[in-house]
Amino acid sequence: AWTADDEQKARTLGLNRDQAVTLASIVEKENGAPEERAMIAGVFHNRLAKHMKLQSDPTSIYGIWSRYRGNLHKSDILDPTPYNTYTVAALPVGPISNPGLEAIHATLNPAVHHYLYFVSKNDGTHTFTATYEDHAKAVVKFQIDAKARAGKSWRDLKKTQRSLKSAETAARKLEVDRKAAKNR
Repeated sequence: AWTADDEQKARTLGLNRDQAVTLASIVEKENGAPEERAMIAGVFHNRLAKHMKLQSDPTSIYGIWSRYRGNLHKSDILDPTPYNTYTVAALPVGPISNPGLEAIHATLNPAVHHYLYFVSKNDGTHTFTATYEDHAKAVVKFQIDAKARAGKSWRDLKKTQRSLKSAETAARKLEVDRKAAKNR
């Protein structure tokens, strides 16, 4: 699926194909809401431009997969694997997942903004911030406060998206049926 246009976009961003696919794999794993892919990619591009560590939890998990039990701990984040972007000051040695075309597209066409951080709101979406101070506040609000996490899951967003698609499909069918009845 990689095209000459993709190659040119990657080069413009300072990436080769392998690096673009590796970054897209991180975008794929960080993404819960499809509309945020380009925003997430933009954060990672901004961090790379500033020579900041990407600090992506999924890269830490990938490096410790054989012992990962569902909760990421500080010791896991500090474990220096070749994939852990908390300890590696660049892209990991390779992809951490098989990115979809949408993640590759977002990586090659990142949103242009000033954000350097994002934190999960526990529903599949994220809050984006430009400063570490604002990021730390968002972490307290959405991650440390147990009430903010209670009863929430990124899976709920997937259910909501499926329900919306079903409603949209039903509305389109009703409109087609209405037009057909009118034309009779």
